[in-house]
Amino acid sequence: MNSETIENILNFLETKDGKEKPEKWYETKNQLDLVMMFKNRPDDTQYTHYGDLFFNIPRLVKSSITKLPKDLYVTRSFFLNNIQQPLELPDKLYVGKDFYMYRSNVSELPKYLYVVGDFNIKSTPLAEKYTDEEIRKIVASTGGQIRGKIMI
Repeated sequence: MNSETIENILNFLETKDGKEKPEKWYETKNQLDLVMMFKNRPDDTQYTHYGDLFFNIPRLVKSSITKLPKDLYVTRSFFLNNIQQPLELPDKLYVGKDFYMYRSNVSELPKYLYVVGDFNIKSTPLAEKYTDEEIRKIVASTGGQIRGKIMI
């Protein structure tokens, strides 16, 4: 069901039955669409997400996504906080601002990781395993760069 149909149904219920529209119905629909897109998207095409990408929303955290598609380009900040299931980061990941991964179960860095802002990996397997300088060297050795601070 597309978002226009859902909105028409909610408008009808609001007008005819006096029911209020759920405040964030459209945001929830977008989150579910994002889960389906990541599950079904082929790795050979670039995906650009304009704005901040929040992957720490409970519905997304509890989804069955275990890896993100390759060649992911996020124009602003990327939030992967509190992801407890193992998650594989994609090769060719570009984050246009800050990348937050604290308290997440990510244990390997991808090839071609490029972060314009800060990289927060507090309370992760990566933070337990490496220093900030080691992280910077590993990222550089695979063709990437972290321009901001690395927070461990």
